[in-house]
Amino acid sequence: MLDNVDIGGLWLAFALSLTLAGAFLLGRRNGRVELTRAGGGERARGGGRNRPRLALSIALLIAGIGVLMFANADEIGFEARRLGLDVPGLALAAPAPAADASTGTSTATGASATSSQGAWLTIPRLGISVPIGTEQEAAMRRGAFLHAGSARPGESGNVVLAGHRRHDVFTLLHRVEQGDVVTVRWKGKTYRYRVAEKHRATPTDTQWIKRAGRDRLTMYTCIPRYLGNKRTVVVAYPISETPAP
Repeated sequence: MLDNVDIGGLWLAFALSLTLAGAFLLGRRNGRVELTRAGGGERARGGGRNRPRLALSIALLIAGIGVLMFANADEIGFEARRLGLDVPGLALAAPAPAADASTGTSTATGASATSSQGAWLTIPRLGISVPIGTEQEAAMRRGAFLHAGSARPGESGNVVLAGHRRHDVFTLLHRVEQGDVVTVRWKGKTYRYRVAEKHRATPTDTQWIKRAGRDRLTMYTCIPRYLGNKRTVVVAYPISETPAP
């Protein structure tokens, strides 16, 4: 089973709640303006009491939009980088530091691995380099999970990696293209794969994680971002194996 549930839906629910609350307050008439006749003229009362509620509704709308942008920062940052945009003082989804192929060490704070135990996945197109782990819960908190029943890099069969759509892991997996090179660092060796296939699957479609068959690397994550009822599946095939220095 392609089991890879994310909590992105909570971000969407939060953003929608803020936005709907703001829209409700903005559309609601904050008390009727009372018209009283005074000296043959009309005087409006109660309009001043509308101002706090108007300010609150606008604040909620802005907060809802802000939360939605925060939840989609990776997508926004990717598009900004693709278009060559550079907004001073605003860093959206900057590329993760790439792991050193010779040492297996990333420049990210607290994220390092020696050449003897380093396990890293690097996808240059997406600007990510994340650790690979074999303990599902711990691995998927900050990187990619190597399925227990799959082949290990260098072994025959299917190497299966799963990752959440957050923390610059597989947020943009759907953006990879055929021909892209993916690098896996595993136990002192570097394995290079070229992306050949991209599919959309259901969580119960197990054909993609079977070990048997041609040597390959399979990566998958949840889609769409907030529902997660489908899976993006990317299949890449080996290019070469490079021994560590």
